[in-house]
Amino acid sequence: MRQSKNAIIKHYFPTTEPDSKKRPETVATQFKSSLTEMLISKEPWYVHCMKPNEGKEPGRFDVLVRHQVKYLGLMEHLRVRRAGFASCWRYEIFLQRYKPLCSDTWPSWKGTDAEGVECLIKHLGYTPD
Repeated sequence: MRQSKNAIIKHYFPTTEPDSKKRPETVATQFKSSLTEMLISKEPWYVHCMKPNEGKEPGRFDVLVRHQVKYLGLMEHLRVRRAGFASCWRYEIFLQRYKPLCSDTWPSWKGTDAEGVECLIKHLGYTPD
């Protein structure tokens, strides 16, 4: 097949393909790897929609809210976020997002991104702890 004169057959059996007994990737495997690559490249942001009560009446909250908070893992998520473990940003992204908060970094910063973030944090009064 690799030595065929038909261009279509040669396309599907390239000469660079090694002779191995390994099964070719299935469509499901290709979809899974494509989906995984896409998810890894994104920054996760999501909104939890919660029902306040069974009747969906405004201003009335019942045990359903506590149940949803517990089983969605929202309290654990908040503990992790407050501890500071949930986000690691590159200096350039952090500086680009928060530079308007400091007059030294806004509108443009002339030094390195790391120095700009350090200046911004000092300006905001954050301590190392």
